[in-house]
Amino acid sequence: MAVSSAPLWPELSLMTECRRWMETALEHLDPSNAEAPRQEMALQTARAHALIYAACTRAEAYEALNRACTLAETAHDTDYLLRGLASRALEHTRFEDFQGALAVARQAEEIVGPSGGISAASAVNCLTGYCLFLLARYREALTYCQKAHHDMTQDERRSQIVRFGCDFSIFARGIEAQIYWFRGLIEHSAEASRDALTQAEARGHPQTLGIALGWCGCRMSLKFGDLEAAERSIARLKDITERHSLTNYRFACIGYSGQLCADRGDSTAGVELVRAALKGFREAEHENFYTAFLLRLAAVLASANRYREGLDAIDETLHRIERSGKHWLATEALRVKGDLLMTSPGADRAEAASYLRRSLELARHQGAQSSELLAAMSYGRWLHSQDRAQEAYELLSSVYTRFTEGFRFPDLQAAKQLLDAWAPNRARSSSYEAGLYHSPGSRLG
Repeated sequence: MAVSSAPLWPELSLMTECRRWMETALEHLDPSNAEAPRQEMALQTARAHALIYAACTRAEAYEALNRACTLAETAHDTDYLLRGLASRALEHTRFEDFQGALAVARQAEEIVGPSGGISAASAVNCLTGYCLFLLARYREALTYCQKAHHDMTQDERRSQIVRFGCDFSIFARGIEAQIYWFRGLIEHSAEASRDALTQAEARGHPQTLGIALGWCGCRMSLKFGDLEAAERSIARLKDITERHSLTNYRFACIGYSGQLCADRGDSTAGVELVRAALKGFREAEHENFYTAFLLRLAAVLASANRYREGLDAIDETLHRIERSGKHWLATEALRVKGDLLMTSPGADRAEAASYLRRSLELARHQGAQSSELLAAMSYGRWLHSQDRAQEAYELLSSVYTRFTEGFRFPDLQAAKQLLDAWAPNRARSSSYEAGLYHSPGSRLG
């Protein structure tokens, strides 16, 4: 009965129940039964997938994943091997082993081949694109995410959800929204976010909707400065997490609520909520989410003028990013460190400027135009404070003029305000305040 029920749980997004029944069945599995190897393969695969959305240790997750893949390889079952590899890739991203995740996704690519079926190809292309995105390889990532879009039938979409746990075409659209933002295509990003949310609501699959709400409804709405949309998405996501016990989304709700509070001016509540989210992610051993919300904590602390705590948080963030190698949050973390040092009483502004330059250079290298704009604004303020107003203007102008869309959004409006203030025909001032510098605040851009 447990084996037969395995496809049901991901379709209903009841992963806690899935884990419990799969583990109970494994305890009672009769190794003398001729069907035991295939039964264990189905049970371990379903259990491994359920662990992605549960609080579990790294050892526990990898034990289940390795066992599921080994059984599938022994049985020469390509379908179950692909399921196991997809779960393994996602678990690698959870623990910030992005290179390891990409290697597993590449292995799945080789197995699925050109004739592996639409639903499997969509899932594998999305996973590869997701891994490349986390490594800040945005151009390659976008190509794979776009390949993940297929005009699948209802049965094919259901098959993908049953086999891999979510609608990967929608997941890919949500990742596209992130990539477009990094590359400076803000209107494209907003459109992709809306598409992902609309499609996820129409599909009605809770786990897929949770992914769309987290990546687009919460994260991107906060980036766009649309606080009302963020509030609605947080409430919707909270409802889904409570109904379906999706542990990681529950902690994300708390963290996004904290950033929303800070963006509305209540930094004290913001700090408390983000710290609560971090505690949950630490206990769940979700490394990638932990690092992302630790970066948010540093920015929220800065908005509360709690600079020492903010510097401690950003130093830990940078340590984690450096430990994991290439990282999608690196440019933002370097900039937040520079901004914190620039505003901290008694801090070394030359050191602050070095972090801002590093952020600027890395963003250029990655082709992350929006990150480059934010770094140019911060570094330009420092240049302005050093009586280098012309350099500040030219630097920011060189980035701003490359944008072709998104001028109604907050980051570009802030950049335009600085350019107007720094224009060569305006009176110059050597003070940092005349550079329109404010505390970096909680919103990461």
